[in-house]
Amino acid sequence: MSSSRPRRIVTLAAAAVLLGGCGGSVSDSGTAATVGDEAISVAEVDNLAKALCADSEDQLAEAGQEVPMTAVRQSALNILVVTGAAQQIADKYEVEPGADYERARSAAQQQAKLFDEEQQDGFVVAASADALIQGVMTATGEQLLIEEGVAKPTDEEAIQRGSETFWSWPEVLDLDVNPVFDVEEVQGQLRPAAGADQVSFPVSATAQSASDPEQVASGLPSHLRCG
Repeated sequence: MSSSRPRRIVTLAAAAVLLGGCGGSVSDSGTAATVGDEAISVAEVDNLAKALCADSEDQLAEAGQEVPMTAVRQSALNILVVTGAAQQIADKYEVEPGADYERARSAAQQQAKLFDEEQQDGFVVAASADALIQGVMTATGEQLLIEEGVAKPTDEEAIQRGSETFWSWPEVLDLDVNPVFDVEEVQGQLRPAAGADQVSFPVSATAQSASDPEQVASGLPSHLRCG
């Protein structure tokens, strides 16, 4: 990857979950998942996975690491599912994610120009995902607290209240995941299904490795590895 590309700006905690494993019953092989009224295509997942891999290539190379592309694809799916849920939660409570999100999205749109055209939209979603979720949580929490009688909620109070509501999104939005991705929903995020191999794709500093990615990736052909 060229050194001119943006490095490691995708810090969404949702992408750092341990992924590798099955869930859901989406029957259309071209559909990766549906969340609420939004369908996420396999093509969207694949394009974002390629962008995530390219964005992390330098760091992985410096660390001498490789990870299976299956883990990258699952991280990409998780980002798309959680951000899709965030947009629908914002619609449900009639709130906007705010100026920080708009700035993050604008910056991501500029950085995305360094990627292939088909990867750009997904990259923008991923790179601005943290700001989207934070903004939705804050705005939702503030609105709920005011409705509950808190005249002037602090940002900390709003985020705490909004977080409780946001991460319970599976209670109000139906989620259906193509079994090929081998994941299940746990507390609002996609995690390995029971018994699945757990390999994390380290797209944030909070990523935790459940198994050695080198060991998992070493036996795969180059087109199935990232790094």
